[in-house]
Amino acid sequence: MYWDPIGIGIGFDEDSDLDEYSSYVPRLLALLAKGASLDEVQTYLNTIEMESMGLLGDVAATKEFARWLVETWSS
Repeated sequence: MYWDPIGIGIGFDEDSDLDEYSSYVPRLLALLAKGASLDEVQTYLNTIEMESMGLLGDVAATKEFARWLVETWSS
């Protein structure tokens, strides 16, 4: 399971592409560590997609990934 709304996993360039998502990780980890709900995690990821990346957002795919994150983190 992965979240890659801009598709950097396709033709991945290890030297430059990792930075695209790295700035979002600390906040995401903080949310998970505080026991954030599925809705909180999904909202955070959808906000990144739509506001930071300027995409339409894939709400269903993001919800699936957020659910996986929350369930994995709490297990």
